[in-house]
Order: sequence, then structure tokens, then C-alpha cells
Amino acid sequence: FDKALGASLYGMNRNLTKFSSGFQGTIWKNFSWAAGFTFWGMQTSALQGRFAEKFCPDGDKTFYTQYVNSGLIRQNETYGGNHFEFNAGVAYDSRNMEAAPEKGIWTELYAFGAPDMFRTGYEYLKLAFHFRHYMSLPWNWKGGGMVFAYHLGYQGTVAGEVPYYMQQNICMLVQRQVMSEGLGSSNTIRGTGQNRMIGDGVAWLNAELRVKLVSFQLLRQFLYVGVCPFYDMGMIVQPYRADEHFAYVKTYEPQMTRSDYNRLVHTPVHSLGGGISIGWNENFVGLIQIAKTLNLADRGMDEGAWINLGIGYAF
Repeated sequence: FDKALGASLYGMNRNLTKFSSGFQGTIWKNFSWAAGFTFWGMQTSALQGRFAEKFCPDGDKTFYTQYVNSGLIRQNETYGGNHFEFNAGVAYDSRNMEAAPEKGIWTELYAFGAPDMFRTGYEYLKLAFHFRHYMSLPWNWKGGGMVFAYHLGYQGTVAGEVPYYMQQNICMLVQRQVMSEGLGSSNTIRGTGQNRMIGDGVAWLNAELRVKLVSFQLLRQFLYVGVCPFYDMGMIVQPYRADEHFAYVKTYEPQMTRSDYNRLVHTPVHSLGGGISIGWNENFVGLIQIAKTLNLADRGMDEGAWINLGIGYAF
């Protein structure tokens, strides 16, 4: 990673058309089933126009172009493609509220995949698992209670082959954002750049303490201000095109052995951070978060402090 180039190494052009629909029904008490589909129309290319002039003044050195030229990104996926993705699974939800739960469990297990309906040359099946636990702690601050929450996530390929441009999607039965991508950014490992690590199988942990410092009423509305220190960890558990990527890396680092490469790929990434939360009537939460990764410098991807403004907790 060359800091003189900065984010231009990861730059590429991407246009997306997305349509999704989901259905959910009760099985028994807190158990439910869910199914749905999503249409992805993904168009990708090298940086163009003013972005190319700004980020690549000395020529296109982005990973996208390097991977295309080396064959790591294959010809039939260079410019993206269309996919109909179907999902089905089960969920358990015992949260006392959705926006800012104080207790309960929210977990999902489901499969999702895409047949080759558009003759892209790719079809696949993936498995996803999310376990979220919210626990009220016995200690109270002046503004209210304290909640410890954690999230265990896994997503992996079980059959077929996924094109590179679909690997970053983090699928959930109930999407809380238009784009949910990782590993990286606010969806998985806070403190890292978006989509910095791509794998056929990924796993991650989020843990945070949610503390209400001050609560009050204004114009008959309940408001509170709190803090939420957090720790995130994630790793690739199933590498993507490892043999081809290792051959690419060897052209730049001929001294690297396969054992060194495997150790680098499977090493977990850790981050620490904290945020300020502003709650409104227990159904709206605004967040300002800052984080720093602890070991991305070893991978050449350290970009300093990460700052995020968002609505709703990460999980």
C-alpha cells in the first residue's frame, strides 16, 4: 500500500441497479421463516472521467486494473453482470424493541444463491449465520441503563463460484441499509475501509457497550445522549482464488512463501473505537463513531482514523 496513492489503489467505477422483495411469517412464538429474492444489475469498470484524472494522474495503477491485466479478474466478469439471487431461512427474535434493544436474542440462519439465468458463467450457493445478543447490565448511569451487545457473523460459499463483484455483499434476511458490504466499513469491521478484504468465506465479531449518559424530555419527546465503546474482529476463513492471487503476489514479493501467504490471509483483523449516540423516543438512534484498526499496518492497508456518521446501531 502506497500512501502517496492512497485510496486510488482501491478505486473503480461501479453502477448498480437493485430490486429486492422479502416475505416473512411466524412459525411458533419467536420463531419465523423468511424468503425473498434480489435482482442485482452490476456494472464495473476502471475509473473514468474526473475520477481518473483526480486519483490516477500518473496512470491507472488501481488493483482493479492490475487484477484485470493479470487475469485474476476474469474476462467474463470484468464489466460486471446481472444476477437473480434467492434466499430462504429461519429466524429467532426475542428483542424487546428493534431500534435499541435492551435484552433478547436475534439470530438468523439461511441460504442464498443465484442460478445462471443471465448466462454470466457463474452460479453459486452461500450460507449465512447471524447471532446477536443484547444484555441489560445491573449498573445504571444517571441517564438510564447499560446494555452489552455482541454479534457473531458468518458467510461462506458452499457450492459454485461467485464472481468477484458479488463477493462483497453481506446478505441479511432483513436489510437495514441499501448497501451492506464487507469485510470492512460500518457493516462488519469498523475502522477499516469498505470491502478491503474479500473471501469465499468470512467471519466477524462485533461487541459494544451502550451507555445512556443523559436522558430528558423536550416538547413531549424522550431524548437521550450516550456513548458506545466497541471492539470488532474479522477474518477470512475461506480464501477466494488463493492460488491465482498467490501467483499475483509473487510477482511483486518473490520472497513470500505459501505458508507466509496463508498466514497473512487468515490473520484476524482487530479494531477498537467508540461513538456518541443520540436517541429519540427509543425508535431512532443517530451515531457518530470513530475507530482505529490494530494490525492493518502489517497488511499495508492502514489508513489512519476511521470516522462514520450513521443512523441505527451496527447490529
